[in-house]
Amino acid sequence: MATTQQLYDNAQFLINKYDGSFMDNQEFLQAYNMAALDYYNFLTDKAYAQMSQMGIYNTATNSDYYITEALSPFVIDELSLASPYARPANFGRMIYLRVAYNSASQGNSVFAQRVDLTELDSKLNSSIDTPIVEEPIFIETTNNFKIYPTGQTGVWLSYYKRPAVYTTVDSTAVEWNDTEVNQVLFRTIGYLGINLKDPSIIQFGNIKKND
Repeated sequence: MATTQQLYDNAQFLINKYDGSFMDNQEFLQAYNMAALDYYNFLTDKAYAQMSQMGIYNTATNSDYYITEALSPFVIDELSLASPYARPANFGRMIYLRVAYNSASQGNSVFAQRVDLTELDSKLNSSIDTPIVEEPIFIETTNNFKIYPTGQTGVWLSYYKRPAVYTTVDSTAVEWNDTEVNQVLFRTIGYLGINLKDPSIIQFGNIKKND
């Protein structure tokens, strides 16, 4: 996997080739961290759009192969949560939540349906659509997940963690797969003010794709 030093060197090469200027480490890191988050949001938005077309209960592999592979370094699969079911510190985007009642076994769990807070009262007071152990629901708050009906004996969360924020240019490997590093790199130099449509930049990208 690429390191922050390698990405800095590539970005510096492109900037120097474009206008002969120089960037320091902090300029690069600020641009890289914004670019990584931008690309992560782009991919997770696409994953959500695809999953919403296929139903509310989904796994990361319900997205197409490219998105699944691109986001694979960020998937945390079925992490066991304890009451009060706090969101993990690195939580980025939800994939799904599974809940078990009368058993601590994950094999006996069912998918929970996410509902908005504005829908909760009508769900809880419904005579035909109230949550039951076979069809639980949950709301997502700022800090945790609230599940209905209560009395659950096991909760498992699958989610996309947020991209790491890098603070040094060194031999630290970035999270992205090698197939995605160039996407983040070109977004990085875009944040640095480089014209991504410049022929020399496009040529460099084509060379890197063939490396």
